Amino acid sequence: MPPASAGAGVDWERIVRDWKRVVHLSGTKSKSIQALLRDVTPDRLDGTTLVLRSRFEFHQKTLERPDTRTVVEGVLEELYSSRLTIRCVVGPPEEGDKPVVTDPVDGAQADPRVRAALEAGYRVVHIGPGEREES
Repeated sequence: MPPASAGAGVDWERIVRDWKRVVHLSGTKSKSIQALLRDVTPDRLDGTTLVLRSRFEFHQKTLERPDTRTVVEGVLEELYSSRLTIRCVVGPPEEGDKPVVTDPVDGAQADPRVRAALEAGYRVVHIGPGEREES
């Protein structure tokens, strides 16, 4: 379990609570970085280093590039008025950990049909149990 607060006085619970805002603000600077951040979750705070967890090595390598880190760390500094660095690890969440982001809209957006509808200008208004198509 991460500490309640660490390093520069940034509160772990606040980072978890604000993660969608971090993703959104990153999108105002770079849509590709925003897309990467949608697929990672805050894992822990080690002093002034925010450790992110990804399922994919590509995300890790891209997030740790200096140009990408500059954008994400700038957004974090803007939000928290503290200098944080990021580091990304690859792997599934630790056993027993709950996902940080549990918004059903995020899960729906992983469906290529939903993504296509959103790109066409439609919006998600309801998420409920799906109906299976008979083949």
